[in-house]
Amino acid sequence: MSVAREKSFQVFRPYETNKFIIRVFNSEKVSKVVKLKFYEKYFFKLKEKNKKIKNRANLRKFRKDDIPILFELITNLTKDFNASIEPNFEDFKWLLEQPITNCVIYEKNKEVKGFMLAWEFQLAGFGNSIPFGWIDIIHIKNLSIQEAKDLSLYLSETSNAKGWVGLQSPYIPYYNSKPLQKANFVFFPKKLSFDIILLNNIEIPEKFSSVYFDWR
Repeated sequence: MSVAREKSFQVFRPYETNKFIIRVFNSEKVSKVVKLKFYEKYFFKLKEKNKKIKNRANLRKFRKDDIPILFELITNLTKDFNASIEPNFEDFKWLLEQPITNCVIYEKNKEVKGFMLAWEFQLAGFGNSIPFGWIDIIHIKNLSIQEAKDLSLYLSETSNAKGWVGLQSPYIPYYNSKPLQKANFVFFPKKLSFDIILLNNIEIPEKFSSVYFDWR
């Protein structure tokens, strides 16, 4: 923002959020890097256990041959919004093939209908750090509430198995949060803004009613 002011670039803030959606698997470890009030820690403790998955047969982990269909799904999803960051195939493929990535899939009749993708980062604070998952993409548009809940539970289960202490993402409402909340994801107050700095003179609305972007 300082550079934008210095160079007199136009800056727009089409979206800002005051909450993250998070899932905690171990509240004791989280409290070592994040300042939690005693009731927040108690609440996370109550939400640690994963609920039972109803339709496990429809769930599986990502395979390399899924990349084209996943890219098609996310490309089609971006068309639903006023503003979107267009996905790049090579970038998408690169991320999916990284060992720090966890991608889980929901399929019906052997056809991929939805997926969730997260990657590992180090959540740090108070001189400590823990492995955490950053949720990059949530595609549950074609799933029922129960199906999306199962997919959310499976993401939690597989992420926990990778040694991650939890999952988080700023809440950008391009998806329905209800299935995630039913899977013990919770909202946590934290601010984040999406700012656009115009380097060239192009027309762009100051506000969008809907927006999609991933984290790459």
